[in-house]
Amino acid sequence: MSLTENPYLTGSLRPVHDEVDIEDLAVTGQVPEALNGLFLRNGPNPEFEPRGDYHLFDGDGMLHGLWFAEGSARRYKNRWIETAGLGAERRVGRSCFGGMVDVDGAAAEVRAEVGHVKNVANTHVIRHANRIMALWEVGQPHEISPELDTIGPFDFDGQLNGTMTAHPHEDPLTGELLFFGYGLVPPYLTFYRLDATGTLVEKAEIDIPDPVMMHDFAITENHVLFLDAPAVFDLHAALAGGPIFDWRPERGTRIGVFNRTAGPSSIRWFDTEPGYVFHFLNAFEQGDEIHLVGCRQERLEMGLNDDGRTNVVLPHLTRWTIDQSAGIVKQEQLDDAMADFPRIDERRTGHRNEVGYLTGWSTMPAHGGGTFDIVTRLDMRTGAKSSYQHGPGRTTGEAIFAPDPNGTAEDDGWLLSYVYDAATDRSDVVILDAHDPAAGPVAIVHLPRRAPFGFHGSWLAG
Repeated sequence: MSLTENPYLTGSLRPVHDEVDIEDLAVTGQVPEALNGLFLRNGPNPEFEPRGDYHLFDGDGMLHGLWFAEGSARRYKNRWIETAGLGAERRVGRSCFGGMVDVDGAAAEVRAEVGHVKNVANTHVIRHANRIMALWEVGQPHEISPELDTIGPFDFDGQLNGTMTAHPHEDPLTGELLFFGYGLVPPYLTFYRLDATGTLVEKAEIDIPDPVMMHDFAITENHVLFLDAPAVFDLHAALAGGPIFDWRPERGTRIGVFNRTAGPSSIRWFDTEPGYVFHFLNAFEQGDEIHLVGCRQERLEMGLNDDGRTNVVLPHLTRWTIDQSAGIVKQEQLDDAMADFPRIDERRTGHRNEVGYLTGWSTMPAHGGGTFDIVTRLDMRTGAKSSYQHGPGRTTGEAIFAPDPNGTAEDDGWLLSYVYDAATDRSDVVILDAHDPAAGPVAIVHLPRRAPFGFHGSWLAG
């Protein structure tokens, strides 16, 4: 497949090749007066033409920021995350690294400087203890300034010598940030905890039998939960031209649970049906039961099929009820819709939430990446849904919840997402009322250029 035919480099995924800083953006509707802060999103945007077959996960991280204040959209700015690998490629003037499909090591002229793998820092961006971090789960975070400039890699004063998940979770009561890292060589799984000041105060290895891809996890007020799914790394096969992952359902799938006070050494494993989860919505406790909700798919497929079609195995919202006393797990699908990128009001992280938000597909897509077109509010008690479909030729990114500082209910706020319009080859930021997305946009901020489809982002209030 030529690069011009690669679905990860066309349509809403087509890269942009410059950085801009634009003020006073046109708006249809009215930006809420209480919406004051920065809507910041990360995603892949390769600066150089890929040297081999390209996967969506391979692109250089680019941040897209939109500042809101006093009922207006003040400023849009995009910036590449200036990783060591990107800096080396800029000096050479071309792409020098392989990726998910093309696993060959780095070009000789950059290998001594950077190593075999480029940390693309392209998956998520968060703020904790007043530090903004761009995240990529196969490497360390990169610290980012409030102006979106790259400060550099950050290892928590030398205490993080492995990887950091792109999906850490902050405890809304304690301000602690909990996260993990996985490895292709032992230790395969390591748990970490930062205190509210950003100091690393806990680090513990967790024994699992294989190097597996573990994208997300969940926390409750008193527990931490991991999904050990049979998506096993096979580096030897990848270097021989095969897939980097091997789906081994006979290995089984299990959920690990440990008490936060007792620590990871207290972990218990509960078997469940084989399957994979990229993203969890939330988890909470109810007596001896733990309720875990995420977007489950039957198996993990990555890369491209031999016939050039992108693999599509779409997820559905699922709940696991873990009965710690009985040692069993009940699994039930909550919704028939094809959806992922679940979000909540993060002030409910680890606690019972009555509302969840999903981004999904109104029809079966030809490929998964960059083709979301619908945003849904789901009432977790009744199953009632309120959905907004963006319309023909319009594809949306993840919908981020921005709470109303004057609100009291968990759905008092707005949903923000970058939306690409194929007809104009430009993007908008669409603001929906989180109570009722089906009512349509409260406001649409019109960007004068395209913001390629990305992964995850955050609302940084203030």
